[in-house]
Amino acid sequence: MNLTDIKDIYEKYNVPSNIVAHMRMVAAVALFLAETINQKAGQPVVGEKTVTYAALLHDLMRVSGRGHEDLAAAILIERGEKELATIISKTRFICIISARENERPQTLEEKIVYYADKRVMNDQIVSIEKRLEEGGKNYNRGADAEKNRNLSEKAAIAIAKLQKELCDLVGFHPDDINERTVAQFYDRFQDGPLQ
Repeated sequence: MNLTDIKDIYEKYNVPSNIVAHMRMVAAVALFLAETINQKAGQPVVGEKTVTYAALLHDLMRVSGRGHEDLAAAILIERGEKELATIISKTRFICIISARENERPQTLEEKIVYYADKRVMNDQIVSIEKRLEEGGKNYNRGADAEKNRNLSEKAAIAIAKLQKELCDLVGFHPDDINERTVAQFYDRFQDGPLQ
């Protein structure tokens, strides 16, 4: 897998430009976190290409609606990319509180991509609170609104813990993860094959 392969996947599945822009920003946040963790550790402990590629593909099938993570994972499994598929299958909002441990983000790569996705709304970096508030407007409606609201509240607590864990690793406050600090990472995808 490389960036040219990812561009080919975007073209094959007609991924809309707004979703590509979202995935690029998620990838920039993920790569920023991965590189910072690796630098602080003095050695590679997070697969930088892995988090980048997973982030660049996590919403590949977003236009298909709920369950899009599983559809994207299936496409990647067909291509022999099981690790990327596993990470993407764990980006579903509610998976962080799954009763099944194997469905929750466990590895640093899984946690980073999950968190980066929850920090990006459209193609803008926002606070977790803002992202959850906006997401709740869509998720907490309909016949299951009360159940979904309860799940959202539990997930918000788990996401806050994940945010603390990752921010402690990188030595930053969540507000330090913003467009300015990740700009150089986003720019890596601007002029390359994803353009």
